Amino acid sequence: MEGIFDKRNLIYGDSSIVFMILDPPYVIIALGDYHDGPLLDPSILPFNSDEVFFAPAYNKNQLRIALKKGLELGLPIVILSINRLFSFNTFSKLNNALHSILNSYGEQVFITTNELKSRNFPPSPNAPHYIRHLVDVVAYVRRKNGSYIIYIVKHPTMPYSKFVWRFSYGKELSLLSFVSTNPS
Repeated sequence: MEGIFDKRNLIYGDSSIVFMILDPPYVIIALGDYHDGPLLDPSILPFNSDEVFFAPAYNKNQLRIALKKGLELGLPIVILSINRLFSFNTFSKLNNALHSILNSYGEQVFITTNELKSRNFPPSPNAPHYIRHLVDVVAYVRRKNGSYIIYIVKHPTMPYSKFVWRFSYGKELSLLSFVSTNPS
């Protein structure tokens, strides 16, 4: 998956791919109200590691604290499910919280969210335009038949593309790329 993802990434749809491509050590910041269910499903992590740092953020202030601590560690950061803590009405607060990490952080950043309901394909991410503008890569990911299907919506060097990353019993078999303007 080298070359597809860059320093600042917005992944939407099935974000579990992040844990397949990112090697520890890294920081996971999981957002959401605990009343809405668990912040992280540990079964999506392909391993147990003492090199993965986890920070729950149940509100916007906790997100700011978690981001500050993550920045101090100087490791890649995964921000899970921004849609669980921020909505369209509070996107300006999300923009303010993520401004420094998207403008000046030297390590990789993965921001995940769900997709908006849409007739268009691929649908748009549930993220502010400001964040979509600042990230290098925007990718819509679906999981189907033991594969990840990755639609590159925005990339600094590639056109709109579709990739199929196949797995067999958790092991990578191949990466097939198809450049297309009208994916199926």
